[in-house]
Amino acid sequence: MNKKNRKRANKIPLYAERTVSEQVNTTFDLVRSQWREWLRMSAYVLLPLSIVQGLGVNNILAAILYDTDFPVASGVMAGVVALVGLSLTSALMIELLRWHHTHADGLQGVTFAQLWPRLWRSALKCVPAWLLAVVIMVPGILLATVMSLLIPVMVLLFVAAMLPLWQVPPVYLLEGVGFWTAFRRAFQLGYSRWGKLVGLNFMMLVAVLIIQSTTTIPMTVAGVAVSELGHSSSAYELKVFMQLMVYLGAVLHSVVTYVGLSLTVIANTLYYTSVGTEVEQVNIESEIENFENL
Repeated sequence: MNKKNRKRANKIPLYAERTVSEQVNTTFDLVRSQWREWLRMSAYVLLPLSIVQGLGVNNILAAILYDTDFPVASGVMAGVVALVGLSLTSALMIELLRWHHTHADGLQGVTFAQLWPRLWRSALKCVPAWLLAVVIMVPGILLATVMSLLIPVMVLLFVAAMLPLWQVPPVYLLEGVGFWTAFRRAFQLGYSRWGKLVGLNFMMLVAVLIIQSTTTIPMTVAGVAVSELGHSSSAYELKVFMQLMVYLGAVLHSVVTYVGLSLTVIANTLYYTSVGTEVEQVNIESEIENFENL
């Protein structure tokens, strides 16, 4: 078997019926088998975002440590960058999956210049999807928190009920339908196998928390050290150094957070392609077979 045929044989199909554990395993198999291309494309998008977001996170953390007024401007900046990051990360992962599906050699040879024309349009489409998710989730969680006085698990039930929001971006981008059609189909598909969706996102949450812990703990330790040094005027140089470490930790934490988000987007896209094939028996693939002609 020649090299090209081996690549074809090793390609992971996008559209296939999978169990929850298979969806999780396929997510990590895809990243592991294409890790160079995935990491290179992610660095182009995630690193600049994380550098900017790290500034906002660093200022917020400093306000908490020094018990000062909340930096509203930094909070707004961090929120806007987070929305952009959510949209770009979702678009990037879905476009990489689309590229992997429509090219015989997967992501081999893909360049950012080739991906960018579709990526920025897809990211713009993801912005209203995530903005709507924020509009729904924030007041919903506040209301569920109040109701939890009567029903202790109300917040968890609400979050679980809103998990189909993860399906809006892949439906919207892969099927090419209107936004509200994608929103409706996302909830139809999500609730058709709701137990699987809950199990999938629970498993991904555990994996993401484990990944994030590698940066959360060092950043917290550095932040506490900076706070303690603030009481000592003789340790100015060390304090500046530790503040730099906190900022770099915030940037690294943002990168790792986006990596976790990337894995979650891939897993939920695989859920969509699996359930769409299983429940509706529709040939969703036909919508993206003409990818190179679009």
